Amino acid sequence: QGWTVADTLRFTQAIAGVDTYLEQPVQTTAELARVRACCALPIMMDEGARDVPDILAALTLGTVDAINIKPTRVGGLTKAARIRDLAQASGLKIVLDEPQGADLATAALAQLAATLEPRHFLGTGCFMGPHMPFTYAKAGPPGPGPRFDDGILRWGDVPGLGADVDQDRLGPPVFQLTR
Repeated sequence: QGWTVADTLRFTQAIAGVDTYLEQPVQTTAELARVRACCALPIMMDEGARDVPDILAALTLGTVDAINIKPTRVGGLTKAARIRDLAQASGLKIVLDEPQGADLATAALAQLAATLEPRHFLGTGCFMGPHMPFTYAKAGPPGPGPRFDDGILRWGDVPGLGADVDQDRLGPPVFQLTR
């Protein structure tokens, strides 16, 4: 979302012939429509995709070919699943991403990714494993949740997110609901 339409068009000319997606280069759906009118690259909506009306507006203008769904940004897994359903029904490619949350986010993304029709799946982020400086997992052998195996994210056969969370790493609750 950091470029103007002019910057975006200059960039697309500079990378002519590169097989890639153009991810939300401008701020508004109206600006995306201006880019679409001059650009043959597939366009991915990212920061502008906060809820169903945002996606419907982009679809109405014909400005989007793919969507990057970030569950935290859209309000959780249930809302992300609604957006997934709309995106699939509209023929969009889907990336699932969650730059915050380490292995808990990866566990949620893995489950959401498993619900996608393969022809709509473009990719997902994985924020776990030995390369991550922070984890919510308990120390010791890997738990039942998602894990990397030869570069492939594998999922355990357990209910819920499957992450074996070290509750002490989460710290004290911010608030508690009681009756």
